[in-house]
Amino acid sequence: MYSFYINKMKKEGLKVTPRRRAIIEFFLKKDSYLDTETVWKSLKPVFSRFGLPGVYRNLEQMRKAGLLTRIQVAGRRRYYGLCSNHKGEHHHHIICVKCGKVGEYSCSDFFKKKQINGFKVTGHFLQLNGLCPSCKEDKS
Repeated sequence: MYSFYINKMKKEGLKVTPRRRAIIEFFLKKDSYLDTETVWKSLKPVFSRFGLPGVYRNLEQMRKAGLLTRIQVAGRRRYYGLCSNHKGEHHHHIICVKCGKVGEYSCSDFFKKKQINGFKVTGHFLQLNGLCPSCKEDKS
């Protein structure tokens, strides 16, 4: 799995730096969505000169290259995780509002349109929130 992300980084024109390698390894080990501060605090002991702005920059560059996914939860807090869509298809995420589980789903042709109601589409962000099957059945 590690080599997939390294190859994708190269393919997208991102330098494969020790810090980016460490970020990939960290997310592979944790297998969850984490906020920027958690990533920074965990990797800071490994890289003495790795400030919080550098972590933000790396996470966003890796997100734009399709290696990471960013989700936003209540309070406008952003979390990042490895994008598990290995086919490179356009997709979106659904987040359980109770346990935080993240699922992926492919989008319809609607999001591939270049114009909608006269507007030139330059990008979009869609995130659905709901209850995962486990939480939906949990009556507590």
